[in-house]
Amino acid sequence: MSDVDTKSSEAAPAAAVTAPAGVDLRPSGGHADGSYGRALAAAREARGMSPSDVAAQLRLHVRQVLAIEAEDLAALPEGPLRAAFGGPDSTAPPC
Repeated sequence: MSDVDTKSSEAAPAAAVTAPAGVDLRPSGGHADGSYGRALAAAREARGMSPSDVAAQLRLHVRQVLAIEAEDLAALPEGPLRAAFGGPDSTAPPC
């Protein structure tokens, strides 16, 4: 027999995402034109974060964060990150 504790542990529920005051997390970002790039930049700025702060937390390069905020998906490398945003040549369905 093993000395490993076999008690089942329940996973903690995911923390709810809350926006700072004045930041709208709806898909349109609260912008009339539905710009997700401006919504992400506004949320970052409302938290007092720089693009390099966000890049470090997300493990991205600063240029990738800036490309996402500028909605320049062609500047993102091919693969899951580009597909997540529905970039050119992505196989991800539109949201």
